[in-house]
Amino acid sequence: MSSNTRTFNRTWNAALVGVSLSVIVAGYSPLAEARQPDEASAADRKLVNARGRNGVTPIMYAIAGGRLEQVKGLIAHGADVNAKDKDGMTPLLYAIAAGNYEVVELLMENKADANAKNSDNGLTPLMLAAGNNARLSEDGAVRITKLLIAHKANLNARDKQGRTALMYAATKGRAAVAGLLIGSEARHKADANLKDMKGRTALMEAASDGKAEILQLLLTYGKVNIDTKDKQGRTALMEAAGNLQLIAARILLADHVDVNARDKQGRTALSLVPSMGEKMTEADFLSFGIPFSHPEANGANTQMADLLRSYGAKE
Repeated sequence: MSSNTRTFNRTWNAALVGVSLSVIVAGYSPLAEARQPDEASAADRKLVNARGRNGVTPIMYAIAGGRLEQVKGLIAHGADVNAKDKDGMTPLLYAIAAGNYEVVELLMENKADANAKNSDNGLTPLMLAAGNNARLSEDGAVRITKLLIAHKANLNARDKQGRTALMYAATKGRAAVAGLLIGSEARHKADANLKDMKGRTALMEAASDGKAEILQLLLTYGKVNIDTKDKQGRTALMEAAGNLQLIAARILLADHVDVNARDKQGRTALSLVPSMGEKMTEADFLSFGIPFSHPEANGANTQMADLLRSYGAKE
C-alpha cells in the first residue's frame, strides 16, 4: 500500500468515526434558520467550523457521509470551504475522494481553492481526480477534472515526489483524463516532459504499465521527448522492454525511439529483457502482471527480444 493510499484511508476513517456531525452542529438546524450566506452570524461561523478528531470540521464530516443538504446548510452558515484538517485535507479533497461531483461543484461555486495541497504528500485536487483515488470511476474522474480545469487548476502542479496530475493519469491508465490535460481540445496543455524526483516522465509510467492509449496520446499531442532518460539513464523503451510490455514497445519503436540507448550501467532495452533466452516460470510472468494463461505468456521474453532485434537492437 502506497503512502498516498495510507494517508487517504487514515483521513477518510477520521471523517467517518470522530465526533458525529449531529453533535458538532447540535443547537441549530439549517432548515430551522433560513438565513442567507451573508447573514451568517459570528456564532454560526464558530459553530460550523468547530474541530473534531484530527482537525476535521463539520463540513468534512458531512461530505464524508454524503450529506449534500447538510453541506449546503453548513456553507450557508459560514463553513470554511478551504479549512484543512491535520493532514492538510480540504473539503474539496474530501469531496473528490468521495467521488461526489455535486459536492465538488457546490464547493467550487463557493470559492474552494482548486490548487490547495494536502500537507502529507502535496496532492492537489487535480492529482486526486486524475488517478490517485480508487473510489472515483472513470466517468467521475472526467467530470471532476473538467470542472477543476474550468476553475483554473494548475495542470503542472507537483506533489512532494515531483509527480503531476498527468503522471497520475498515466499510471492509472485514465486516457480520457489524460486527453483533457494534453489532448487536441485542451486549451492549456499540461507539460508532458516534466520529470518527478526520480527523473521519470508520464511516458515512462505509461510504457512501464503498458498503457497503450496513454502512450498514443502522449506521442500524438504531448510533444514528448521520446528518448528522455530518468536518473538511472533509462528510457520509456527500456521500461517497456524490462516489463515485457510488447504493445507499448511496438508503439514506441514505430515512433522511431532510439532502440540502442544505454542506461548508466551500459544496458540497452534488449539487455533489460528479463530472463532473455530462458524459459520463464509462472511466477516470473505474474511478477510482470502477465497471467500465465495469457497468449503472450508463452515466450513473451523471446518475443520482446525478437521485436527489438527486428529494429536493430543490440545488447
